[in-house]
Amino acid sequence: MEISQFFKDYGYIITVIIVPVGLWIGSIRYQNRQIRRNARLDLFLRLMAYRKTSTEHREWVIALNQIDVVFQDNQKVRDAWRNYFDSLNPKSQHFENANSFLLDMMSVIALSLGYKNLKQTDIDRVYVPHLFLSERAMKDMIQSEYLRNNLMSDGFSSSIDKEKYVQRLDYLIENSEPFTSDILKALKNVSCEKY
Repeated sequence: MEISQFFKDYGYIITVIIVPVGLWIGSIRYQNRQIRRNARLDLFLRLMAYRKTSTEHREWVIALNQIDVVFQDNQKVRDAWRNYFDSLNPKSQHFENANSFLLDMMSVIALSLGYKNLKQTDIDRVYVPHLFLSERAMKDMIQSEYLRNNLMSDGFSSSIDKEKYVQRLDYLIENSEPFTSDILKALKNVSCEKY
């Protein structure tokens, strides 16, 4: 009887104190879960938006670098990201299949967010207007022409001979990153034919 009497006497006080504190703690946990889910969803949507663009988009690179943090408690996503990351290395045996690893990673992320009906074929399908491709090709052409013109001159008005031009290109090829040196080698082959 003492316990029931205790609750009769102090039940109101306990209810007034404990219930609001419990609700407050529950709402904080709910908000934290929502914040984490929104961060995951935002990251997934950014990855989806830039998935077929060239790797030079900063948003794409930033989103990839956030995967380990945003999905820190999801080992499947982190393993899929690690596999995709390894496939991005040009020396990797999986370099040619990087897109397959990307699709796997995106599928794992989609499943973790509850997108059960989103298939890899859906993820692989993307709309890129012809205008975007034309703009990119034009920018690439302008950049290579700008580089070629700068390498072929000593200033604004004087040009150099083919031997000095080839020496400059060889120096740049030797002292640049592998990807850049491949581009410079291609430029050398094309421009030496034109010289």
